[in-house]
Amino acid sequence: MSDFNFFGRVSRIIIVGICLGSIKLVPTNSQTKLTKVCESTAILQKYLKDGGNPDARFKNTGGFESRNYPDNYPLLFCVSNEGAEILLKNGANPNVQFAGKTLLYRAYRIRNTSLIQLLLKHGANPNALTSYNDTSLLHQAVANGDVKMVKLLLKSSADVNIKNSRKATPLDVAIRRAQAETAEILMEKGGITNLESGSKRFRLLRKKINKLKIKRYRSRLRQIKQRKKSKF
Repeated sequence: MSDFNFFGRVSRIIIVGICLGSIKLVPTNSQTKLTKVCESTAILQKYLKDGGNPDARFKNTGGFESRNYPDNYPLLFCVSNEGAEILLKNGANPNVQFAGKTLLYRAYRIRNTSLIQLLLKHGANPNALTSYNDTSLLHQAVANGDVKMVKLLLKSSADVNIKNSRKATPLDVAIRRAQAETAEILMEKGGITNLESGSKRFRLLRKKINKLKIKRYRSRLRQIKQRKKSKF
């Protein structure tokens, strides 16, 4: 199997990039051995017990990745989060980037919330900007209207006012995308915007937030009425 095909098996393999600049590259012919090591948590544990390097990387030998990142192809591993946890507990760096993307960003792309929580638990920086598009995971979650992820990142000490390469804060993104619910959360946490408070977009967002509040209030009233009825 080519490196490119192996890299593309994201439906089955959880990608956790392991590539420290100070680590000596593993020879190309070790690729098969490393691949086998990472397909089983039992083998992985033995590999580490025997002194295996959790931050090993190897030279790529073919396909798109080898042409663009010949010396920076990370070890792809783990058919489960259990394997990722084993590597992280053994000192694997949760903050490395590959092809300009952080591990948190990659985990988010495949919607693996458990892996994101695992990476954050082991020291992944929620404020890291990807060199891929110079934005943070919080910006991305806000743009997608992903309320649960926004809350998780803020709970994990993400900077509510972090700026991307365009100097936009997460609240700026929420306003431009008309994401009322995420905007409300950001403002409650002290989020600021570069847009004028009297701007059309800001006024429209305020209206949407007010509508959300009214909707939630009415929903609570209905719940209270239903509970009262159930008592009789």
